[in-house]
Formats: sequence, C-alpha cells, structure tokens
Amino acid sequence: LYDRTGSYDKAFICFSSANDLVSKTWIAGNIDRTSAISEISSLGSIFMDPDNRFSGATSERLHPVFLLGFPRSGTTLLGQILHSRPGVTTLEEKPLVAAMIDRMRKLGMRYPEDMVRLASDLAEDLQQVYLSATSEFLDPGDNALFVDKLPLNMTHAGLIHMVFPNAKIIFCLRHPCDVCLSCFMQHFKLNESMIHFLDLEDTARFYDQVMNLWGVYAKRLPLRYHLVRYEAIVARFDDETRRLFDFL
Repeated sequence: LYDRTGSYDKAFICFSSANDLVSKTWIAGNIDRTSAISEISSLGSIFMDPDNRFSGATSERLHPVFLLGFPRSGTTLLGQILHSRPGVTTLEEKPLVAAMIDRMRKLGMRYPEDMVRLASDLAEDLQQVYLSATSEFLDPGDNALFVDKLPLNMTHAGLIHMVFPNAKIIFCLRHPCDVCLSCFMQHFKLNESMIHFLDLEDTARFYDQVMNLWGVYAKRLPLRYHLVRYEAIVARFDDETRRLFDFL
C-alpha cells in the first residue's frame, strides 16, 4: 500500500522486513545458497575455455522455442503475447530442461563438468527425454509452435544449444535497476536461485553473474536469438511484436 501511494521509503522498509522474516524460515535455512552460484561459475569457466569444443545433436525431433531472461524482465508479458497467437502454445515454467540434466546425472555424468563429453548420440537421447517430458503437458497431435518459457533456463543456454542446435531463443531484457528492485519486491517460491532475491545486494550480484554467463554463451555459441526489450514492447507494441513474429 505504501508503494502504491508513493511512500517509497516506508514501502522499502516493509519489503526489507518481509524478506528478512522469510530468510529466517525453516525453508530458507535448508536451501544451499551457494548451489546456483557455483553452477553458474562452473558453466562460465567451461564455456569460456578456448580449448573446449562443443558438439551436439546432428538431427532434431522437436524444434522448441525458448523464452529466456532474468525474472521480472517481461517474460510473462511475452508469454501471454505469444500464447494469444493462433498456432502458438506456450508452456509456463515446466522442468523440461531439468529433465535433461537429471538424465545426464542418472547416466553417471556430472553437470556441468561433463558438457564437453556430450556426443551427438547422447544429445539425441536428451532430445527424447525432453520430448517425453513435454508429452505430459502437450497433446501429441498438436502441431502448434511450442514455446518453453522458464526465464532462468538462460543459465542452461549452452545445453539447450547442444541438444537443439537450431532452436530459436527469445531473450527478454529490461533495465537492471527495474529488474533487481522488482525481484526484491516479489514474493517468490524459494529455491536455490530465488533465495538470492531476499537481499537487494545479493539480487544485484546474482543478476551480474547470470547476465555475464549469458554474455559468454552469446560470444562462444552461434545462438539463434531475438532480443526483446521490455521498454520497447511497452512503447512500440505493434512494431516490436511484428519483429518478434517475423523472427519466429
């Protein structure tokens, strides 16, 4: 209420107090705060290493579109825009990429350390794992363009590219000040990533690490991605959505 009536100093105290209380809960106390950071750091090191070569699938059974971006960057708005278009189906926040990572671990591989060992036959096996996971949510006879929306899958863009080298990616970008403050103000279900949004400085550090990793992917891999700025969608809706659908 303070936020909506412009009493921002008072509102900030309330958001800070709420997040402090959440950080003291049993759930928060049992989350490993270093897990996501360590994974991001390992992925960055692997994909920055000039000696590493990344191969992947040579054929694809499915051609999903991935809707990625830092939380609160406009991914929900984009998902609604896409889903409203006939012939497009958007799946919201389903653990489809996670199913591929689980498969790698069940085969005795470490993620992300063994990414350089991802041969074409294994990549195509992971396609089948992904396809099986999607069948829980999609009609097998549905020929609609399929959009997988889970913003922080951006940290797994390397795996996505190796399994689906022709996949198209929609990448949402918004001013970092807006994104970080909005994440701090939002009440998320806690996990290894969302735990960082309980403190504004932690949020900013996490944003920096995630976005730096995306920069590594964009530099090292021939990603097929289209950048959508939240501010541009709001200001020039028709033009920006037309460009988006032209890309798709």
